Order: sequence, then C-alpha cells, then structure tokens
Amino acid sequence: MARQHTRKKGQSRSLRPMIAKNTNFNISKNVVEKAIGTQAKQGKSSSEIGASLRDSYGVPDAKKALGRGIVLYLKEKDLIKKDEFPEDLKNLMTKAIALHTHLQTNKHDAHNRNNFLRIKSKIKRLIKYYQHKNYILDKWRFTIENAKLIIGEVK
Repeated sequence: MARQHTRKKGQSRSLRPMIAKNTNFNISKNVVEKAIGTQAKQGKSSSEIGASLRDSYGVPDAKKALGRGIVLYLKEKDLIKKDEFPEDLKNLMTKAIALHTHLQTNKHDAHNRNNFLRIKSKIKRLIKYYQHKNYILDKWRFTIENAKLIIGEVK
C-alpha cells in the first residue's frame, strides 16, 4: 500500500497481535487506575499517561490492563472534559498554527506551503471522522482563527 502524502510505498513492520494470550505484567488494575487518575489530575495528556505507564510501571498496553482505553477511562471518571477536542486533532492544529505564522513571514516558502496543505487535509479528514462519531459538532469547521481560539497562540 502506498502512503497518502508521499510517493513512497511504506515500510513493513511487525504488528501488535490482535489478542494477547498472556500478559507479562504483574500490576493490578487498581494500581493502574490510581496512576492514571493522579497523572490526569496533574494535567498530563492521554499519550503522556500511556508513555509513563509503559516506562514507570511496565504496562505495555493500558487497554489490556484496564479493559478499555485511557481516554474512555478518563471520560468515565470525569477526569477529562466531554466537550474537549481530541488530542491528535489538537496536536495537528498546533502544527498548522505554527506553519501558518511561518508562512506569513516567509511567503515564498513553497515546501512548507505544501506541508501546510497536507496538515490541513489531515485535520479536515479527522474532523469528518469525529463529527461522524459525534465528538465534535457537525457545524464546526476548521479555520486558523478557530484553531487559535481552541489552542491559543503558538510560539
């Protein structure tokens, strides 16, 4: 399969097994839940929580330890706002804001203009998915001004 935004074919990599038959970590579900709760109250994102669980506690996959994903657990325990934008969309929006400010000062930078268009298309694709799943309002559209309102100014 070809990659979407390059002319390359991609690399073959090993995949995580669909169903793990044995889990090699000896940490109880309560310890994982407490660790997630304390880190969420400190303001860490779900990816930072997953990385710290992997590095500190030796949990390879939080979904296998909890029975559900970190974001679902945080929403169930009201540790994350239900109307908050998803983390991957926020990260792409910060990239888009930074590239847009760069392009305002460097108008002839054709390479980064193309990268900016790629990021915008990724954002629009994600928005379409999240609107279908009812995470985002159907009438919300991506503009740089809307992204700056959500994210704030990026340096």
